[in-house]
Amino acid sequence: MRVAWPLISAVSLLMPIEAIAASASIRTAAIVADNIYFAVDSTEFIADGNVEILWADETLRATRLEFRNEILQIEGPITLATTGGQALMLADEGEISADLQQGILKSIQILLAQEIQLTANTAERKNGRYYRLKNAVVTLCKVCNPGETPLWHYRARYVVHDTESRQLYLYNARLVIGRFALPAIPLIRFPDPTTRRMTGFLFPTIRFSRGDGLEIATPYFLTLGDHADLTFMPRISTNNRKLLDFEYRRRFIKGHANFQGALAYSGAAAEKWQRRVGVDGAWDLGSGYKFSFDGEKVSDRKFYDATGVDVPSILISRVRVTRRQEDSFFDATGKYFKRFGRSPPPEPNVVVSLDWRRKLHIPSIGGSTGFSLGFASYNRPADGRDVARGNLALDWTRTWGMGGGMLVTATGLAAARSYTVRNDADYGSPISTTTQTAALEFRLPLKRTVGEKTEVLDPFAQFVWSPSSLDEVPDEDGRTVEFDHTNLASLDRFGGIDRSERGARLNLGVKHTRIIPGTMEWDLVFGRVFRNKDYYRSLSEGSLAPTVLTGRRSDYVGGLDLKFASGLGVNLSVLFDDNISLSKIESLVSKTNAKHKWSIGYSQLEKGVVPGMTGPRAAWLGNSRFDLGKNWYFNTTVKYDRHKSKRSADVDLIYRQQCMQFKISILHERNGANAPTKTKYDFSVAPKRLGRSGQGQSVGKVCS
Repeated sequence: MRVAWPLISAVSLLMPIEAIAASASIRTAAIVADNIYFAVDSTEFIADGNVEILWADETLRATRLEFRNEILQIEGPITLATTGGQALMLADEGEISADLQQGILKSIQILLAQEIQLTANTAERKNGRYYRLKNAVVTLCKVCNPGETPLWHYRARYVVHDTESRQLYLYNARLVIGRFALPAIPLIRFPDPTTRRMTGFLFPTIRFSRGDGLEIATPYFLTLGDHADLTFMPRISTNNRKLLDFEYRRRFIKGHANFQGALAYSGAAAEKWQRRVGVDGAWDLGSGYKFSFDGEKVSDRKFYDATGVDVPSILISRVRVTRRQEDSFFDATGKYFKRFGRSPPPEPNVVVSLDWRRKLHIPSIGGSTGFSLGFASYNRPADGRDVARGNLALDWTRTWGMGGGMLVTATGLAAARSYTVRNDADYGSPISTTTQTAALEFRLPLKRTVGEKTEVLDPFAQFVWSPSSLDEVPDEDGRTVEFDHTNLASLDRFGGIDRSERGARLNLGVKHTRIIPGTMEWDLVFGRVFRNKDYYRSLSEGSLAPTVLTGRRSDYVGGLDLKFASGLGVNLSVLFDDNISLSKIESLVSKTNAKHKWSIGYSQLEKGVVPGMTGPRAAWLGNSRFDLGKNWYFNTTVKYDRHKSKRSADVDLIYRQQCMQFKISILHERNGANAPTKTKYDFSVAPKRLGRSGQGQSVGKVCS
């Protein structure tokens, strides 16, 4: 018979429960068991079979319970769990006081928040708050079988868990990795997994590389109230390199701000101390406006020499205010560029821009109408050219469905720009220019379905007209040009505002789509651009304009996007002339499934395809990630520049589980035909830190 006690009404049966709860004076405990036996004229009793004690936020389950002399003697297996699963305890047997505040549990295992596992011969419960474990093992590795040794763990003479402050104290503890044990530490303190933030040392990281030697980093985390913290991380290596990283984080009601910094010392550097400062943050300004900023500053490039990091070509600092709505967009951005190299650089170091766009609803003309307004300022150091530009534009697009399934789309664009130029005698100031573009596009999509197979053939012809004259304005943002199968039917292929395609032209092409459910699908595009005149070459712009925009007929453009149900994909984009001579090829073959992911890409550009390119380029790029099973992973990245004779290969072998990661890396590179070959080896050990787990992928161990 299953008995719930004290829910039964007999007063004599309630007395033992009241005796148990009396000293606790918090709330009444309840006992549930298959059978409960009472002593005559006494509060002593025995509960037998599926025993449960329900008290506060804890539930204790056992096989048998005996209450005598104000002591609960419990026979296991014993399970003690807290509401919400924050703690789970298993024991063979134990004794607990009537108020459930004191006790001893034998052969105990404790699992905190499904992360930290503690095992000990005995554990004492004191004041309902502390657990004191003797000869304990603490680990994040899952232990499945009795006597099994976790991959890494702490062995401590005593471990104290403070359930109120949510901290763990390890006395006379030593870290054991495999069969290697580090010297004992008198006291180690860290938060349990239910603690979000707490001042103290974080788990150190150990790294070894051929160039830097052995490096040890020991972070220290300092809480500054509920909304701010500071982290210091000193790093020391055997090559006399010393580095102190720090980060300050502050959270506000509607935003956050982070400040990072570093001090680097190297006896080999001319100036031994080098500095770095970085900031980033974001705020919600209300009414849909978002403010963000980020920046970085170093004392000079010697900072990277002192830290062993490759020198970047450029550092960018920016502030930005944006607002995105269903029918409008606003963006105001300021950027500062710090370049390492030529002095003074030809590119601007301060750029300020403003862009506002709005979608207008005009029922009388139908279609979609948009209006945009912008401003940009480009400033160079010393006596370099400074440019300020204001621009506005109005565009309209509408599509009609005609007989026979034909679709006709009309597009109109009118834009005006005004420039102010300083420190450049080639341009007067101010300069004003206007641009008008009109386009008419015809499409006739044809669809055929045979069984489950679907095919769509979509031929199109787009007539585009713009003025043939080329305005003499400074070009700050229109230097990049893209011409491939994705923008064959496009009004303009320049990347900015200062330059736009000119003259009358016909974009002619066809797109074929084929879908076989569960097998494959592809998109195939082929076409060409015809012009009534070679505008760029005739206007002596041939040396500045890319070859894809010169000539009365463009190269043929083709593109293929092919996907298979197996995860194999093929992407191909080509440009070739009438003699089938390739001027551009970009290809990528990739495969993705649950166990591995790899890709191989090849690109080749002939001279002139990209503005300013002095010679041909060809490069290979390969990436792979293989799951070798049993938590082993193999990653590779291979790059090869055929014309510059630059090559690099980065190989990683990783062992990762829920409590530890080992990583071996080999980097082999050569930055030119006459440059020396460099090979770097790197070995790192990163145990998962004790305390609250961070974000990221967790590889669990499954017990059979």
